[in-house]
Amino acid sequence: MHFVAQEQERLDLYLSQRMELSRSAIQKLIEEAHVLVEGREVKKNYRLEKGERITLSLPDKEELKPEEMNLEVLHEDAHLAVINKPPGLTVHPGSGQVQGTLVSGLLATGWPLSSLGGEDRPGIVHRLDKDTSGLLLIAKDNETHAYLKEQLQERKITRKYLALVHGIPKWTETTVEGYLERHPRYPTSYRLGDSGRYSRSYFKKLEEFDDYALLECTLDTGRTHQLRVHLKSIHHPVLGDPVYGPKTKRKSLEHQMLHAYSLTFITPEGKKVEIQVDPPEGFQRLLQFKRDTVL
Repeated sequence: MHFVAQEQERLDLYLSQRMELSRSAIQKLIEEAHVLVEGREVKKNYRLEKGERITLSLPDKEELKPEEMNLEVLHEDAHLAVINKPPGLTVHPGSGQVQGTLVSGLLATGWPLSSLGGEDRPGIVHRLDKDTSGLLLIAKDNETHAYLKEQLQERKITRKYLALVHGIPKWTETTVEGYLERHPRYPTSYRLGDSGRYSRSYFKKLEEFDDYALLECTLDTGRTHQLRVHLKSIHHPVLGDPVYGPKTKRKSLEHQMLHAYSLTFITPEGKKVEIQVDPPEGFQRLLQFKRDTVL
């Protein structure tokens, strides 16, 4: 895997912004000589010069192993489950990370898990970004997995999020749509463009504060980074977003303020399930602080 530095920047920071790996994981790869700059080993705090070529070779793939986790299960039956994913937990292995993902926790439950998503994604029907919290569907068998995937594609599953964003929208409700394409300079991030995968989101303003707003976000399509890219495109990025938010306002927050709080779907047996869950503690504390400040 190769990159070319576009500006002066710390090597570990540069790579963590372009891969779905934590900065500490990147630093470990640098220390173990899996990262070379112009063909030579460097330290984890190495500062890149513009134009320098970076080569990254990921270590051999590890075997997936069960890992005990205190997963919050909000719904479970013979065919599926709904998990409340905490922020900071990666959903499935990727980009060098194998252990410590939600998948490892699922393997430890002893549930049967679908295999349609691939060997690294048992049970995973859809995903949430690492720093996004909230409701996630898990399929226990392939028939249920295929059914839920079809429901998602036909817009029959309703997924709603809460987002605390920068700025106060002038609108009460709005729709954002367009094609999501990979960013040419940052290959693990996305932008709205002229090609790619069509996406559409609906936004409703719930509360406003001095310089922030709480929005309800409803997915029509469900693309990677969709809500985050859409909100950035209308100049209301998510607070704490490490990729699409203002760099100067990220450090003091525990995680990005985006939470999948509502999920409505029909089970394969025809039963309607509606689940809502409050945001994590850090989100709630910040929201209450904003409310108290306004008052």
